Amino acid sequence: MADEINSNGYYNHRYNKRESLHSVFRVAGDGEKYAYDINDSQNEIIKKQEGILFSLSIHNVINDLYAYVSIKNTGKKNLYAWKGNLYAFKNQLSGDFFNVISEKTRMDYLGVKVNFGSAPDSVEDYIEIVPGNELTEKIKLSGYYQFLPSTHSYDIGTVTIPFMRSPKVGKNYLTPDNFFLARSNRVALTVDGNKLNDKIIDYYTVR
Repeated sequence: MADEINSNGYYNHRYNKRESLHSVFRVAGDGEKYAYDINDSQNEIIKKQEGILFSLSIHNVINDLYAYVSIKNTGKKNLYAWKGNLYAFKNQLSGDFFNVISEKTRMDYLGVKVNFGSAPDSVEDYIEIVPGNELTEKIKLSGYYQFLPSTHSYDIGTVTIPFMRSPKVGKNYLTPDNFFLARSNRVALTVDGNKLNDKIIDYYTVR
């Protein structure tokens, strides 16, 4: 748990209902958790220590809101991300990859949710990032997340995901010595929901 309270709210999985908004205010003792388990300063320290750049920028392109995600291995060893954790791949989402928060409310993910199982079955289930290489994704946020009508301020970042030092398989793949947790930076911006294209992307074609 982060040692500082995130002013942009909290997230409770049980409220994640399709096509609805849900409050993420914390109520003591009910099991809710912070939207970001690792605070910003801790996250940047971890990324520097592990040799990874994990960055996010948001751009409005002809009334579509795009998230540009970059993951670059600046270290000396290969890094691996299981597809069941890294939901952004080949410019599509297979699950809820972003915290889109406005006024302490987390917007719902409305896209498809691909079942990759509970653990990787083979090394082919991993995305390998070799030293010096960069994984880039362009995700149409307005096609996957519900934005509020009219103009609102948003705080957007990726969820925290594990990066593996070796591609272990099976239910015990997350051994303490073999992974670290990281996420992107957070982006603050203002969005007019009335001007966004709101057609939901309800398919996943990546193979």
